[in-house]
Amino acid sequence: MTPMAMGFPTQSKSRDGPADGWVAGVVEGNRVVNTLFGEYHDTESSSDLTVRNNYFQGVHFGIYQNLGAAGSLPCDPIHPPTRDPATLIATITAPIGHGLSVGQGVRLSTVPPTAYDGFFDVLAIPSSPHDANGSPTTFTVQLLADPGGTSPTNPRYGELYQVSRLVTESNQIELNASADAGHPSSGLICIGRDVAGSPWSLHQVFMRENLVRSVSAVADTFGLATLNGAVMIQRAENNLVTLGNANPMGFNISGIATFLNNQTPSGTLQRGYKRLPSPSNGTQIDELATSIADALAFSLF
Repeated sequence: MTPMAMGFPTQSKSRDGPADGWVAGVVEGNRVVNTLFGEYHDTESSSDLTVRNNYFQGVHFGIYQNLGAAGSLPCDPIHPPTRDPATLIATITAPIGHGLSVGQGVRLSTVPPTAYDGFFDVLAIPSSPHDANGSPTTFTVQLLADPGGTSPTNPRYGELYQVSRLVTESNQIELNASADAGHPSSGLICIGRDVAGSPWSLHQVFMRENLVRSVSAVADTFGLATLNGAVMIQRAENNLVTLGNANPMGFNISGIATFLNNQTPSGTLQRGYKRLPSPSNGTQIDELATSIADALAFSLF
């Protein structure tokens, strides 16, 4: 049977809808069989999303947060930005209310100068000016370089799709076989900006007490319980993993990544594995308990 494309999509509402993304959204108690994705999200930002007590069988990806290209394309026009030469804080003005929040990520596109071009965190949102509906039209960002007095041509901005907090717990995920080493099946996969640093595509990701195993009796040497990147803080704990991969708890770009008591049914500890510079040439990281014990030991000296 050819798998369907998607199980449970969790696309969010934007500023054009009644809410700015998921706020305390819960995906719970679902059974999804023979799809590429069990749960999938690639559009708009979410504040909180919990995926728990689901059964995803015969999937290539159990929980997939695909925040890479989506939302990073600046398409909304803005007036030419201005900047304070002393602080390099730039003020961005849109023709209508932008619907952004302080701390949210945006991408600016200007030609030239390049100092305005790139990803930024929203620093502040003045209450005035605003549009006819009372929605603010300006926001500020911190530039990394001085663009000088050059006025940019055709400036645009776009919201960076982000997730503030994702919790995945007590799910049973049975994975189809991986296509190859470059395309592994994964219980949880998070994709976003491929650069370490703010603005992060995902702020906090927690994976706990999930069961991740192959749907068949054949060991999948490429299969992964987790493959996360673009995450500021991530933690995986007490997950039960039955896969053929020697390092199934994988991650790429991350600010802080911690792993605690992830095991196989036979009790073999599955440590976190940084898959850089390549999946076959990565590095196992210490267990959280080991790091804490080391810190306490060093504090005695």
